[in-house]
Amino acid sequence: MYKKYFKFSFVLISAILAINLLYAQQKSDIERANQAYQDGYYNQSIDLYSKVLKLNPNYLPAYYARGSAFLKSKEFGKAVDDYTKVLEKKDDDFSALLGRAIAYRNLEKYNESLRDLNKALKLDSTSYEAYYERGNIYYHLEQDKLAISDYTQTLKLKPDYALAFYGRALIYYYKEEKLPAIKDFETFISLHKDQDTLLIDATRILKYLKEGE
Repeated sequence: MYKKYFKFSFVLISAILAINLLYAQQKSDIERANQAYQDGYYNQSIDLYSKVLKLNPNYLPAYYARGSAFLKSKEFGKAVDDYTKVLEKKDDDFSALLGRAIAYRNLEKYNESLRDLNKALKLDSTSYEAYYERGNIYYHLEQDKLAISDYTQTLKLKPDYALAFYGRALIYYYKEEKLPAIKDFETFISLHKDQDTLLIDATRILKYLKEGE
């Protein structure tokens, strides 16, 4: 009887040790993946999150994090797949809905993106990011009034959000509403710190508008 007990105890202890080792390995991989993501090494973080998911295919935070890394890497289809994995288990996950909406927008699947954003805003009506993203979708769908409304709501929630000024300015510009376009482009330029194509375009359009005054 004692032999059987000791044999059972040994098997149990071995199993516990194996589980602890797996947990320690998973924890280490998650920490390294998170750090790689924060440092901008998105491909490395994808590999590490994938390693975590091999050990534990049901670990939803790793699907969400890998989806975000795919989004940063412009692998939008794979981002959609990972966010969908999260939403299949937890359909009210705001962050996964927002992330998938952004991925859908980049895939030009505007109706799918709009569906996710509407659901996200029902979950959190104070999210400036969701209003901004929905403004982008309405812009692409050429629903100018709705786009301006969402960009304006974004700025009510976050008054210094430069990209919302840029989006709204573009609509005013294309609608030939010169004064509000000039005002929004000027505000965007004063807030936007990156020397990128958006800043170049805004500066060029603003110069054109002012020369025509």
